[in-house]
Amino acid sequence: MGGANLELFKFSVYIFFPIATMYYFGAPEFYKTHVKQIKFWPEKTNRPPTTREDILIEIEKLKAKKKIRETHVENSDIVIINRTDISPHFRLLPITLIMVKRCGVLGICTYPFIPPPLSFLPSEAF
Repeated sequence: MGGANLELFKFSVYIFFPIATMYYFGAPEFYKTHVKQIKFWPEKTNRPPTTREDILIEIEKLKAKKKIRETHVENSDIVIINRTDISPHFRLLPITLIMVKRCGVLGICTYPFIPPPLSFLPSEAF
């Protein structure tokens, strides 16, 4: 096969190539000339508003969404009873009571609203 010289060459490449690569790409000059010049766009994440105007705009958006949700619930066959309207004990528990109008069944689900399985409803409810 190759002999001792070939093995010595392969061993030196296996050892010194990663070290030379880290030395070249980890040098401050490489960072200044190639990496520092790249500009990234700002992140498009959900950030909380910081100014007073932005906070008021967000509050108005939340109020509009709540109004839409309330009108949607009023028009549907499900009534959501807020947990703070029932008794002061429910303020500590993350529970919302729901009542289906068509058959009068009272069910409990976790908050945020997750509809209960429809298996307990009578078939004539639909």
